[in-house]
Amino acid sequence: MPFEDEFSHALRVTAEASPPPAVELLAVGAQQRGRRKKLRRALVASTATMALVAGGGVLVAQLRPTASAQAADPPTATSNGTSAAAASPTAATSPVAATSAPPVTTEQMLTLLKQQLPPGTRLSDGTGQGVTPDPNVKADGPMASYTVTDSQGQGRVMINLQRVPTPVDLNFKTLVCADPALPTIACTRTQLPGGAYLRITKDSFRLGESDLLDWRAELQRPDGILVTASSSNFLTNHTDATRDQPPLSTDQLAALAQAPVWLDAARGVTPDLGYIDATAHTWLPLPLDDILHTAAPLLPAGLTELEPGGEPSFAHFLVDDGDGRSLVRVTVEDWSVYQKGKFNGGDISNQFTDSPTLPDGSRINADTQDPYGPYPDVVCNEVSVLRPDKLLVRVDAFNGTDYKGSATRDKPALTLDQLKAIALSPTWHGAAK
Repeated sequence: MPFEDEFSHALRVTAEASPPPAVELLAVGAQQRGRRKKLRRALVASTATMALVAGGGVLVAQLRPTASAQAADPPTATSNGTSAAAASPTAATSPVAATSAPPVTTEQMLTLLKQQLPPGTRLSDGTGQGVTPDPNVKADGPMASYTVTDSQGQGRVMINLQRVPTPVDLNFKTLVCADPALPTIACTRTQLPGGAYLRITKDSFRLGESDLLDWRAELQRPDGILVTASSSNFLTNHTDATRDQPPLSTDQLAALAQAPVWLDAARGVTPDLGYIDATAHTWLPLPLDDILHTAAPLLPAGLTELEPGGEPSFAHFLVDDGDGRSLVRVTVEDWSVYQKGKFNGGDISNQFTDSPTLPDGSRINADTQDPYGPYPDVVCNEVSVLRPDKLLVRVDAFNGTDYKGSATRDKPALTLDQLKAIALSPTWHGAAK
C-alpha cells in the first residue's frame, strides 16, 4: 500500500479513536480497548497522530515511533524481588473507603492524583471522571489529569483506571514491548510479584522544531485492573513542546501506577468488554518462531536470517548480500476470526478494496517507497498479500538496518519480485488452523 494511502487510513483511524481535546491524554483508553498498533504501521500511525496534535487534537497513546527517546530503565529490584517502585509507592490515604463505599467520583479521583504527586507540585486545569461516565469527558474508566507547572515549564500528568475481562492474557495484550528492530520506542517490561506486569514506555516525536514526549507506566494486574500513569511535555491543543521533558520521570510514573490507592478506586469499575480479545474479535497472531522458520527457506539463495527477533505476528531479521545489511520485516496475521466490535475498527479486507486480484483469489499490494515517508535516505520495498482464507502476509525490506535510520546501502537487499515470492508462498499458515 502506498505511504499516502497508509497515512490516510491511519489518520482516519486515529481521528475516530481520539477523544475530545479536553482530555488530551485519554486515548490510552482506546488503545487499551484493543486498537493495538501493528509494528508495520508504526510510522504512519505516529505521523497521523502528530497531524491531529497540530490540528488541535491529542497525542494518542502507544504512538509507536520515537527516535530521540532515552531508554527507560527498568524498575530497580530490591532484595526481596520487588521493584523499587513497587516497594516504595507514595503513601496517601484514599478518600475511597475500603468497603461498602459508593463508586469513586470525579472529585475523589482528582484528590487521589493530587495526593500522589510530590509535595508542593503546582497543579491547574484539573480534568477528571469517576466510575460514572461523564459525557463531556468520554474517557474509559475513572481518570484524573492536571497541568503541572514548575521551574522547567508546564506539562501534563494523568492517571487512568480500567478493568479488562479476566483471565488476562498478559503475554499478548498491549503490555508487550515493541519490536526492538524499530528505534521508535523505549520500552521495558517487568513481571512483578503476584503476576502483574509493569511496562514503562517513552515515546518521542518531532513536530516542527519541537520534540514531543509522552512517557507512561502501565500496570496490568491479573485481576483485570489496568492502571496507566502518563506525563507529557506538551499541553492540550499545543503543537509545540512546553518544556524539555515531562514533569514526572519514569520512576515516578512507575510509583504512581503502583500506588495502592488505585485498587480501592478501581472497585466498582466493570470490565470493558470492548477491550478486544484478539482470539475472538480481530486477528490471531502467528507465533514468532513459526514466522522465522517459514521465512528462512523462502529467502533467496545465499541469504540467511541474521539477528532474528520480534514478537507474535511481527518478525524481523537482517540479511546481507555482500553490499551491506538490510532489515526485513515479516508480518503474519490470521483474520479469519474477525468479528466487528465496538472499538476494533474495520476488517483488513478494507485495505485491499482496490488491490489486484490473483487467480487464486488473493489480493496483493506491492510498492517501492523512495523515500520512505519523511525519511529521505530510506528506501522500502513492501508487498502485502491477503489470501482468500483471510491470512495476511506482509514483507518489507529496507536499505538499512532499521526503517528510519541512515541508509547503509543504495537499495533493499530484496526486490519486489523476491518479496512477492515470499509473501505468496503456500507454506504460510494461520494461527486459527
